[in-house]
Amino acid sequence: DHLEVLRAEDVAELATGDTMPVALPLCSLFLDLPFTQGRTLVDAGCALAIATDFNPGSAPSGNMHLAAALGSVRMGLEPIEALAAATTNGAAALGIETEVGGLGVGQEASLMVTRPLGTVDEALYAFGDPIAERVLLRGHWVD
Repeated sequence: DHLEVLRAEDVAELATGDTMPVALPLCSLFLDLPFTQGRTLVDAGCALAIATDFNPGSAPSGNMHLAAALGSVRMGLEPIEALAAATTNGAAALGIETEVGGLGVGQEASLMVTRPLGTVDEALYAFGDPIAERVLLRGHWVD
C-alpha cells in the first residue's frame, strides 16, 4: 500500500510478483506526497488497485469517487483503468473478486446507475457533481 515513492526495481518486482499494488491517492492529496506512478505500474504489467485509506491522520475522506478521479488526473491512468482499479482490482486485492467488484453470475449485486454521460471519462472528471441516479446495494435499491 501507499506506493508514493517507487524505484524502477520496485516496479519490476511488483510486475513479476503476486502482490497487488494498492495506491492511496487521498493520502498523497492530504499529506502533500507524490502520487503513485500509476501509468508506470500499469505499463509494466501490474494490475493496480485504488483505495482511500480513510482515517483521521492521513486521509480524512472515504470518497472513492475522488480517489478514482485522482487515479486518472494525478496518477496517469485512463478513466476506465481508474474505475477498474477502484472496483474489480480493489476486490481482487482483498481476495473477494468472486463475490464483489464486478458484474457476474454469483457476485453480489451492487451498482450505481448514473445520469446520462457522454463518455466514461465524465464519471471521473465530474467528481464534484452528483452523477448517481440510483444505487443498488447488495441486491436492494437504496432510497
